[in-house]
Amino acid sequence: MKEYKIKLSLKEVEYLINNYHDLKKSRLDVCFHENQIENIRDWASEQLQVKGFDSDYELNENGKVLESLIDSFYR
Repeated sequence: MKEYKIKLSLKEVEYLINNYHDLKKSRLDVCFHENQIENIRDWASEQLQVKGFDSDYELNENGKVLESLIDSFYR
């Protein structure tokens, strides 16, 4: 299975560790498999819809990080 290196900011890494259930809290892989990339991107897209906007439909802090993750995991 092909692996991809994806450059993430510290904020993105912290968000994934604290919110994405399939990552182990003790370590974060440097390389992601293709199916992991799709799963994280799909999860981030769903989370963006659920908790990424404020009452005026503007991106909130969660939304900014989630949108950045979606962009980072786009292949």
